[in-house]
Amino acid sequence: MLRRFVFLFFLLAFAFPADLFAQVLGNSPYSKIGVGDLTQPLTIQNIGAGGVSVSNFNLEYLQLNNPALSANKKGLYKDSLVKIEAAFTLQHNIFTSGSSSQKSTAANIRYFAFSLPIGKVWNTTIAIQPYSVKSHLYTIRQPIQGDPDGKSMDYTYQGKGGIYQVMLNNGWGVSKSLSVGLGLGYLFGPSTSTTTTQLVSDPYAATQNESKFGITRKINHSTFAFKPSAHYRKEFYRVIDSTLIKYPQGVFWNVGFTGEFYSALKMTVNESLTRESATGVVTNDSVLTSYKEMGSLPSRFNLGFSLDRPNRWMVGLEGGISDWGTGFSYSTFAQETYTVAWNVGLGGELNLGARKKQLRAWTYRAGVNFATLPYVLDGVKTRDMSVSIGASIPVGMRASGGVSLPKINVAFVVGQRGAQGNTLAKDLYFRFHASILITDKWFTKRRIQ
Repeated sequence: MLRRFVFLFFLLAFAFPADLFAQVLGNSPYSKIGVGDLTQPLTIQNIGAGGVSVSNFNLEYLQLNNPALSANKKGLYKDSLVKIEAAFTLQHNIFTSGSSSQKSTAANIRYFAFSLPIGKVWNTTIAIQPYSVKSHLYTIRQPIQGDPDGKSMDYTYQGKGGIYQVMLNNGWGVSKSLSVGLGLGYLFGPSTSTTTTQLVSDPYAATQNESKFGITRKINHSTFAFKPSAHYRKEFYRVIDSTLIKYPQGVFWNVGFTGEFYSALKMTVNESLTRESATGVVTNDSVLTSYKEMGSLPSRFNLGFSLDRPNRWMVGLEGGISDWGTGFSYSTFAQETYTVAWNVGLGGELNLGARKKQLRAWTYRAGVNFATLPYVLDGVKTRDMSVSIGASIPVGMRASGGVSLPKINVAFVVGQRGAQGNTLAKDLYFRFHASILITDKWFTKRRIQ
């Protein structure tokens, strides 16, 4: 029954991805820039631990950011388990600019992922998730230059949509310590940006009686992604256990590396006139112009280090870097200045359960993350700082075999982009992430007694 439910759930998810990903995360004026707000391929477990994701090896969970982490180390581990996970995000934003502020709350699907063992050392993971999200709606009032009556115009900017990615991650165990991986992905999706102007007939009224006129630009994106990766894991301190144990119980050090590369970004652009009446009725004229553009997305490199004792604790440090100043091209759509983007994350997790009850015990996580975003606004680099906590909560056990079935993962993040008091606006966000992870054994080798 459980397998049928999971199969139907994911069949619907992949059959209607546009509907599932149609909702966006509230009103974020920063998403107007370039391709929108970037979303890293992190699981809920990674988010709760400060974004640490490329070195922390744990076969209890799905791995999205480093394909090599999903592989079995050759001759060391036994994992023929299928893993299925679905996650969502609930976000609340408080955007402050000058003396005014605006709040918004929205939810969105974070990812769907399916992990399947192909052989003893080969694992494949399929996932669909956002790469970037556009979600903004704001108005700027400016006086009309040279107008004798001193009238003003309202300029409204609205954007929605984004770029989504379907990833096929493969990991292979080379030795007891080394595994390698290769991720193949396809990025696609439309984003729509509308800019309108409206004459301010009454500056003291909440709404104006004039119609809005403007241009709507819809861009369909497509490109391919390639992600080679590696992971090295070595035990440097052995914990003596008087009982027979199935899994290593010592302390391990880990190092992980990933590189992300993209083919040329193809864009199909359709522009049309739009009109919105004072009553809110929107009319789009036929397409004014349709043409194709070529662009590029920058490569990204991640490097991480971690220490762990399996199913007990983990602490990790990692960073990533990508050069948007030279590796990003978005033709005439992106007028901002771009620079090198980088981030550093520090986090860990802890399981306080006794050895025989570790699979039934909660796992707690916490971390911090600091990032420099890829764009420069009015000569100021934009920063993003956040702290996070999280937990994994087992909610059932398999009747035989001791394999954990459903596991609920949660993470709570508080962060801020920009800063009030300079030329930037402050975006204070609160994000709640949750997922359900189902682990099951679909393939069992028959034995003749």
